Amino acid sequence: ANTTAVEISGTTWTDTGVTASITPRSDSNKILIMVRQSFTTHRNTTSAYGSLRLLRDSTVIQNTHGTTFHYGIRADGNDHRWWRGAIPFTYLDSPATASSVTYHVEMVGHSTADTPEYKAQDDNSPSTIILMEVVA
Repeated sequence: ANTTAVEISGTTWTDTGVTASITPRSDSNKILIMVRQSFTTHRNTTSAYGSLRLLRDSTVIQNTHGTTFHYGIRADGNDHRWWRGAIPFTYLDSPATASSVTYHVEMVGHSTADTPEYKAQDDNSPSTIILMEVVA
């Protein structure tokens, strides 16, 4: 488990430090990726939310950005909007290789206005990634 806090740079995709590598035994095998990503958002006014994406090496293979799957709080009004939770997700990947692959998670915030905060593993909240090879 990773408990090292990572400050997300507003609207710039930032690696959360949640990463794992695996070397498939066959290029026809699949990799089941199971992630629990802790995520905190805070903003002094209205909404505070962000998105996650999963990468295989440098290739984005799952992305919640630009969809309805934003995580956080959407609110009308003002005064300190906080959301803290853990986002669990799974993904079955077909890397088509018998060479080592590395999976990692990145996060992004939805705004830079009104001094928002976006964090992974805030206050030692653990995040995990588990990789399992599935024989084809």
